[in-house]
Amino acid sequence: MSDENEARMVAAVERCAKLLNEATWWLAMVCAILFVGTFHSCTAHARWSPGSAERIAEQAPMIRLAAGAFDVDPVLLAALGAHETLALPLVAFNGEGSWGTCQVNWGHWGWLMAERGIATRPEQLLDPGLGWLAGAAVLAQLVADYPPRSVVLLCCLYSTGTAALAYHTDCPHGLAVERNMARARRALE
Repeated sequence: MSDENEARMVAAVERCAKLLNEATWWLAMVCAILFVGTFHSCTAHARWSPGSAERIAEQAPMIRLAAGAFDVDPVLLAALGAHETLALPLVAFNGEGSWGTCQVNWGHWGWLMAERGIATRPEQLLDPGLGWLAGAAVLAQLVADYPPRSVVLLCCLYSTGTAALAYHTDCPHGLAVERNMARARRALE
């Protein structure tokens, strides 16, 4: 992703966040839908940018805290957030809505957020600290439910759910997150 495209994406996210905080809910939803439509046109390979590294470095204490709270690898958590949203707290309307830096699907994982005391409403995951915490909680739950044989499978489970268990090859999402791990490790240092 070029620096110019990333700058436009960040500006759009900031405008959406301002609308979410100051304007009516429906206007923020329209803005988010338009933005996410643009964002999801990116390929899995394009979901890393210098801005991702900067945001991960800035949020490193939150990432480490969230990862430590659920005993997950902070590098994996950072790579996942960078892949999902370029380490920006976003909302995607994919039927049930995926929220926060790690794009936690509220329809599927809302119960876990409430049970772990992370959030009672999906929009709370737009707080970066809670977004990282939510991603860590989901990763930990997946490890507990489906002890993974690889990072790629764990990320496939995160992205597509249990359908990943039937895959005969690794999914692009998991492979892309795995490729981001070296970059995430450098950003966290």
